[in-house]
Amino acid sequence: MEQIQKENKNKKLPTKTKVAAWWMIVNGGMIIFLSLIEVIYEIKIGAEWRIFTIPLLFFISFCSFIFLIVSARSLLKQKEWAWWFSMCFLAIAGIYSLLCFDFTFFFTFFRDRIDFIFFLIFLVSLISFPLLFLDRKNFFEVAK
Repeated sequence: MEQIQKENKNKKLPTKTKVAAWWMIVNGGMIIFLSLIEVIYEIKIGAEWRIFTIPLLFFISFCSFIFLIVSARSLLKQKEWAWWFSMCFLAIAGIYSLLCFDFTFFFTFFRDRIDFIFFLIFLVSLISFPLLFLDRKNFFEVAK
């Protein structure tokens, strides 16, 4: 049993999985940072019509940050459940950000910082999901 565990420790994590995990960590930090800047800006200018969107934005960003960091760190630690968790989270985050994303952004180029945050969440999903999906067999060989 110990010999099998030592052999698994010697196996290296696939490159695509490493890239996806680090991409998730870096963008998780960017999402929470940009969201905090947006919340501080909205509070500073006193936008009363956005008073209900600020807590929602902060909640979505904080949850995205936590889920991205937890799943990415677990992927780097070669946990099997982390692959499934990451795939589910990235699929849900990608679909949700597409639903909330204002597609007129292409014509106005980030008219609103909130659109940029949703675009960033979508971009994380767009890049990390295929990398993890294409490297699933190699990851499960290493994670066993």
